[in-house]
Amino acid sequence: MKRTIFGFGFITLVFLAGGGTAFEGAPPGLTTTANISTSTKPVFNPTPMVSSGPIRPMIGAIRWDAWTGSSNTVGQVVEADLSPSSFHFRVPFYGVETGQASIQARCTTQTLMDQEIAFAKKACLDYWAFVWYPAGAGCPTKACNGLEHARNLYLSSPHMGDVKFCLIIENQNFPKISASEIIHDFKLSNYVKVLGNRPLLYLLGYGRIAKSDIENLRAEGLKAGLGNPYIVLLRVDANFSVLATLGLDAFSMYATSWIGGGAPFSTLASADREDWKQIKDLGYKVVPHVTAGWDKRPRCVTPVFFDPNPPGVNNFCDQWVAMPSPNELAVHVEDAVNWVRLNPGAAEANTVLVYAWNEFDEGGYLCPTLSRFEGDARIEAMHNHLCGVHR
Repeated sequence: MKRTIFGFGFITLVFLAGGGTAFEGAPPGLTTTANISTSTKPVFNPTPMVSSGPIRPMIGAIRWDAWTGSSNTVGQVVEADLSPSSFHFRVPFYGVETGQASIQARCTTQTLMDQEIAFAKKACLDYWAFVWYPAGAGCPTKACNGLEHARNLYLSSPHMGDVKFCLIIENQNFPKISASEIIHDFKLSNYVKVLGNRPLLYLLGYGRIAKSDIENLRAEGLKAGLGNPYIVLLRVDANFSVLATLGLDAFSMYATSWIGGGAPFSTLASADREDWKQIKDLGYKVVPHVTAGWDKRPRCVTPVFFDPNPPGVNNFCDQWVAMPSPNELAVHVEDAVNWVRLNPGAAEANTVLVYAWNEFDEGGYLCPTLSRFEGDARIEAMHNHLCGVHR
């Protein structure tokens, strides 16, 4: 996705919603020297989670489903920007290295979606937060998988109950979805509810959203027999008064994006934690966000039409953070879960939101990658750190 995020004292903007040496900033131990195999694909068999102990806060992860294939204009460019060999370590498990400088990454079948659900379940994710798109988004013709394709595959899966879902609606897309469409999803048994029967909804940006829109959505939800929707704004600026202006419930963030210069992952994790605290200290409710990584250098090397590389200090070539080890990432998620436990008043929704499940070319992902790189190591680390306590 393209986004602009304001941190405390840091500005960074938000629109659409994506050889032979070690690549600087890659996970420890990864190189690009291994032989490329195009004839085999990794096979994973996640085991059911076994857990005991007290109930823990819910863990959600953002899905940005650009991995649709070359018939989609967005799918085409995200394959192109991961094609340089230095970025092959980010290619998802369903991808294929078709050459030293070319890849395909297409999650377009029910089998692959079912495999993703199994991985997410093993990682002890409770839900995915799908960035919502209208039918055919990114498609120049009707013979194309739109950016909503993965959401449709999820909703048709016999395993969708293993990992629940909710929606993220971007500011520019809010006028494209009706209240009745949103309520339809709210009513599904696998839609995430918090604080009893309150459907969880994230908004990214707010310029095209009026208070009357929010009031109408709440009224329609109550009319449908649901609880009052719990609506969280993913901050895009430092305007905190917007929560009261629109009548929203809490703040969160899509990702921490203002750390640069190849800083260690610990610096990014500290910035996340500071943001949770400052929102709480200002007296607002918060859903803590967990940034799994930030490195948009693929979009610097291979520009994408929907996310132009900004000039100056925020340019994609300089604004990046070293990739975490699987254990570092899992510990950061665990820290967020523990923070929610310790701050039940501020974090009343009892959930955290991870950036992201599959933002591969931006550097934030939990989803397994090709087996010759990390494979499912992040899933295993999440399982080991988070599956000992259950919902």
